Amino acid sequence: SSRFGKFTQIHVSKKGAILGASIQTYLLEATRVVVHAERNCNYHIFYQIVAGLSSSEKASCQLESDANKYAYLRNATGKATARPGGRVGGGGDAAEFKDSLSVLQKIGVSEKLIASLWETLSGLLALGNITYGETVNGDACIQNTKALGTACKLLQCHDALLQQGLTSRTLKLKGGEMQVPLKQEEAESARDALAKAVYGKLFSWIVTQINTALIDKDTKLDDTGFLGILDIYGFENFERNSLEQLL
Repeated sequence: SSRFGKFTQIHVSKKGAILGASIQTYLLEATRVVVHAERNCNYHIFYQIVAGLSSSEKASCQLESDANKYAYLRNATGKATARPGGRVGGGGDAAEFKDSLSVLQKIGVSEKLIASLWETLSGLLALGNITYGETVNGDACIQNTKALGTACKLLQCHDALLQQGLTSRTLKLKGGEMQVPLKQEEAESARDALAKAVYGKLFSWIVTQINTALIDKDTKLDDTGFLGILDIYGFENFERNSLEQLL
C-alpha cells in the first residue's frame, strides 16, 4: 500500500494539449521512519544508501555498511528485515540506489544537493542510535555521545543545542522561560519526533524538485483545466498503532 496520499494534476490547455503536471502529497506515514513491525521495512532509500554509496561517500556520511547497526532499520525482532532482490531483474538495494540517483540527476538536482541529501539521511540514522540513561534525579541523559556527535555533524546543528532539545523542553513563563528536564521515555519520543519531522521536510523537498521538472516554470495555468488522479494512502494495522493508523 502507498505510504502517503498523492493527488496528481495533469494540466491541459483549452485545446487539449498537455502543459505539464504537478503533485500534492498528504499524510506521509512518518512513523515508519522510527519503528516498523516484523517483516516490514523502513523507507527503501535508507537501505539503498547503506548498500549503494561508495566507500568514500560512506566515509563522508560516517555511514556503516550493515543495516543492523542502525536502530531505525531494525524491526520488532531487533534485526534488520531481510531485503528482497529489489527491482525486476534483480540487483537489490545497490541497483535501486543507482536508479534513485539517476532520477535525481535527471530532474536537475545538483551534485552538491544530492550529497547533502545522503548526509541528511545518514544523520537521521545516527540520530536513531542515540540512547538514553537516567541521572540520579531520574531525568534523561544521553549515553551514546558518539551518535550524538555524528548526528550533529551530518544534520549541521550545534551539539549542545541538540542535546538540550533532546533532553529538555522549554517552558515559557511570564517574563522569561526555563528548561524542564525530560524523563527517558519523553526524551526518546522527542528524538523520534525530530527524525520524523526532518524526514517529512526532506520528502516535501523531493516532491518540490519533481514538480519543478514536471512543468515549465513559465507556463501560465490561468483559465486552463486539469485531469486529477487521486491515490489514496493505505496504512497497515500494526501491533502498536499510532495516530496515522487511527486516522
